[in-house]
Amino acid sequence: MASRHLHIINEESEMFTFHNSRGTSNIDLTISNNNLIADVHEWEISKEESCSDQNYLKYKIGKANNHKSEYNYQGIR
Repeated sequence: MASRHLHIINEESEMFTFHNSRGTSNIDLTISNNNLIADVHEWEISKEESCSDQNYLKYKIGKANNHKSEYNYQGIR
């Protein structure tokens, strides 16, 4: 992977990407290249029901918004 400039995005979690009656593992990987790695953020293993023995992997692609803005519009815009 290193020779192809690929990176594993997965982050440490208490949840597993795969689970069935025989066990659990983190077999599923999210992989990115050098061009995209800085834009992948908020990676997580979803708690949402997937109807499968694999859990959904959720992440966002784009510039991270590290500040929160609140807007209070009053009147007519």
